Amino acid sequence: MTSQIKTSTPALDKVVLIIDYLAINGPSSFSTIYQNLDLPKSSTSTLLNNLVIHGILRQNSDDKYTLALRLYEWGIKAVSNFDIKEIALPILEKLRDETGLTCHLGIMDGNFPTYLLKVESPSAVIIKSWLGKRLPINSTALGKVFLAYMDVKKAHQLIQQQLPFKQFTANTICDTDTLLKSIQVVKKQGWACDNEEDADGVICLAAPVLNYNHEIIAAVSISGITTQYQIKPIEEQVPILKKYVQLLSQEIGAFDKQTDILQKM
Repeated sequence: MTSQIKTSTPALDKVVLIIDYLAINGPSSFSTIYQNLDLPKSSTSTLLNNLVIHGILRQNSDDKYTLALRLYEWGIKAVSNFDIKEIALPILEKLRDETGLTCHLGIMDGNFPTYLLKVESPSAVIIKSWLGKRLPINSTALGKVFLAYMDVKKAHQLIQQQLPFKQFTANTICDTDTLLKSIQVVKKQGWACDNEEDADGVICLAAPVLNYNHEIIAAVSISGITTQYQIKPIEEQVPILKKYVQLLSQEIGAFDKQTDILQKM
């Protein structure tokens, strides 16, 4: 889908519209571009010619326009500056403010979910965690989310590698069959729950951050003690979590898609 954003600079909007169109449809003729985008013929011709002069587009021998290598150069620089933490931080802060809970961004580092970012709860409650902390896959909401959304064969291998599981509380899942059933539920509902399974008195919810190919690249969790969940129970917290995780997925997915397009140029 091409960009539908309209700003106070119509010429720029048209440029983005043309670039989006060529990124999706590939080399296209002048008439195809202005007719399909419903743009004025004369101004479209001027824009295309100037984009070619700037090296943003190039014109093939058959007079069709396509994306040029200057976009690739910009894309490579954008990728080198990409930091998921910078994108996630303001979203996690909003999530923290709305839930009142401690928020984490986690990634898979080797065979273990690992905290990459933490935003503290505004309450006096302190959740014992730190950046770089590696988490068990069986007793944490982040662990279950990663197991549920990774390749099934890889998930089974990961579980086998970490057996026997350590029992942290009376609620810790240590049985393989029970864990596999649990992650099936996670995949179906789109979120996971650690209900005092990793630490007594602590409940954690997590949901996956997906790229534009619907592959998991990270996960977000909200953690609090049982009394905090009495104020705002799990069924109220889940929609809030999913809302902000979807927003993060969209922002990262949009970046990821543009990167993929550039790599295929």
